[in-house]
Amino acid sequence: MAPKHRVIWSLRWRALCLGAITLGAVAADPSPAAVNAPEVIATERASTAVAAYGDLVVWSSFDPATKRYSLMSLAGDRIERLPIRSRAVAFDADLGLGPDGEVTAVYSRCGVEPEPFEEQNFIPDYAAGRDCRLYRFSFEERKERRVRSPRRQGRGEFLPAIWRDRIAFGRVSRRQGAPELVIRSLRSGHERKVRLPVRGAFRDAARTVLTGTDLRGASLASAWLYQEVECRRQERDPEDDKVEPFGTQLFAGAAAHQRTVASACQIEDLKNVSNPDQSSGSIFALVARQGQLRTRRTFSRAGQPTTDSAIPLGTLDFAVGRSSVYFSVVRSVEEAGRQSFAYDIVRTAR
Repeated sequence: MAPKHRVIWSLRWRALCLGAITLGAVAADPSPAAVNAPEVIATERASTAVAAYGDLVVWSSFDPATKRYSLMSLAGDRIERLPIRSRAVAFDADLGLGPDGEVTAVYSRCGVEPEPFEEQNFIPDYAAGRDCRLYRFSFEERKERRVRSPRRQGRGEFLPAIWRDRIAFGRVSRRQGAPELVIRSLRSGHERKVRLPVRGAFRDAARTVLTGTDLRGASLASAWLYQEVECRRQERDPEDDKVEPFGTQLFAGAAAHQRTVASACQIEDLKNVSNPDQSSGSIFALVARQGQLRTRRTFSRAGQPTTDSAIPLGTLDFAVGRSSVYFSVVRSVEEAGRQSFAYDIVRTAR
């Protein structure tokens, strides 16, 4: 029988190849000193992404009674449920500064929500939603607003990131295969498509999936998954022969001048990158090697890897705040003689 961590990774790998937006794994256990004194600040019943800005962090909380998710926040030591409508899937929320400099959350809602994975173990493929619109919530005004956009039936907007007057997001339509990366002015509504320097085998991928966006100042970062990429020396895992070959790329820079920060095929040491987060002039991303998420890697704006930091066992997602790093972590629990999962929101010193 495969080890427990291997089984969980295989399940998540299959979900990823169906279009899940977050690359997750149960990593090899780092040494006790490798991760700074992790503190569990909340435990949830379903997987969730996390987002942070300054000393504020948000995540989704699943209610088994209603089968819906609420958006939660932590400021200081106070956890609260935000006064916005719940959603049938976990929120694709991001935090940044709004038009007036206030901390703002941005997220999507869909007329027809994407299908959640069974037992809420995975984050949904937001690109599969229909009639998805973007919303923003001001923590100063305590009010939700819909982001103005041209109304087009069947089009989906998802995975937004905000900075001041600009919002970046992925967009798909019924007649379009790969998602577009778009940046829009909140005040004027003017928008432009972001051209990415996708080259080589990645251009011929069977499917392209946007896995994360982040916007800080003039810099836009995005991570992408490419399914069925013909990489050189492509190797297949004999324990998981249903997995399609894939590649990943991380882009960053001004909207008009994007550059490749990291690019990898499945067989390489840098196996995949995901969940971009920009802070203090750096770009952070999760990095997997040999089928397991191992580290949080720091890249310079020029695209050079600078440091690797250990991550908690079972990390699914992360976000970088002012003085802390927040992780969404899965762990195995036993209830009434049956194995299930719990999902912790964990805080460590930066």
